[in-house]
Amino acid sequence: MHGICKQAPKLNLELVREINSISKVPLVMHGASGLSDGDIRASIAAGITKINYYSDIAYSTAKRIQEKLNQNEKPSYYHDIITWGLNYMIEQICSKIRLFGSNNRIEIKEK
Repeated sequence: MHGICKQAPKLNLELVREINSISKVPLVMHGASGLSDGDIRASIAAGITKINYYSDIAYSTAKRIQEKLNQNEKPSYYHDIITWGLNYMIEQICSKIRLFGSNNRIEIKEK
């Protein structure tokens, strides 16, 4: 799914396992925003090897910037706002890399 989900996505992990067992290509989850950490871990265990995860990070970053502005943290310059967002995005992306089990790891999987 693209974008932020209005309700929790429903995964068919048995189907993912079945496709993974017969496919010679890596499986991609085309959107993971809205999934719990447990759902993401289960998806990886079922055979997902690439996860696209932008919308949730972009949305939460915009919310974080808005919160800082609402807390009267006034930027001196425009680049202050960009720095807030960039630092928050880095934290979130690093967290997802660890969740995906991809930190300090590179693997080429052949089938």
